[in-house]
Amino acid sequence: MAKARDAKTVIDTAIADNLWWEQLCYGLIVVFVVVGIAIVIVGAAQDNGLVSLSGTGLAGLFWPAIRYVWKFRSENIRVRLYELPLAAAGSADEMAAILREVYDRPPKPGAKGS
Repeated sequence: MAKARDAKTVIDTAIADNLWWEQLCYGLIVVFVVVGIAIVIVGAAQDNGLVSLSGTGLAGLFWPAIRYVWKFRSENIRVRLYELPLAAAGSADEMAAILREVYDRPPKPGAKGS
């Protein structure tokens, strides 16, 4: 039988798993903005509006990447907040009841993602 891990270890592992994807999104943000600005500068230097416009479009691609970063951040915070009630639980049955309560709760109307 596998050794039981405490809530902090499980949560730290889940956040570490998200770290690579979060850093990838940060890298993509930097690449999109730097390359987009460089294309805008080259287009302006060559007096070519179409090239400048394409650079603006490329620089605008950082928005989807930044949305994913926000998603990873909020997910990590949500996972961290589980640590408090789970650490206070005395038994596996109490932990299961806490998790059932969290996951069975319907989303609030108008909440983001509902």
